[in-house]
Amino acid sequence: MDIKEKIQQYLDYKGININQFETSIGASKSYWRKTKSISANIVIDICRIYTDLNLEWLYRGNGEMIKDSTSKASSTIAQSTSVSSIMIPFEEYKKSIAEKDEIIKDQAHKIGMLEHELQLFTSKKQTALGTENAFTAADQQRNIPEAE
Repeated sequence: MDIKEKIQQYLDYKGININQFETSIGASKSYWRKTKSISANIVIDICRIYTDLNLEWLYRGNGEMIKDSTSKASSTIAQSTSVSSIMIPFEEYKKSIAEKDEIIKDQAHKIGMLEHELQLFTSKKQTALGTENAFTAADQQRNIPEAE
């Protein structure tokens, strides 16, 4: 059985006539009659509108034509479990980022203090060198013999 025949079987089972079906998927009035095969885009639209149609059955012939409501419930449970399992690492991630932000803030403060100390040291060194150069110049002048 091809996809078109399976969709027809679904429509018959649900009691949906062709005109209703064509209107619901936004197709022209003669679409179903003229179409030999259905494109993947149309199948996707059909499955969005007719949510109880089992896509696995439609494409592969596996499972039941109508989705089982218990599989929906288990799917919902799986999704909620999945969300909670994602939220735990996310919370840990946020905590880790906050800790790293605090470390960065502390390091920035230390860098600022070290830069200030370096400026003080450099300025003291320059002052000391300036004084030393002045003494050296004075010593050199004393050692110059006077012209007689």
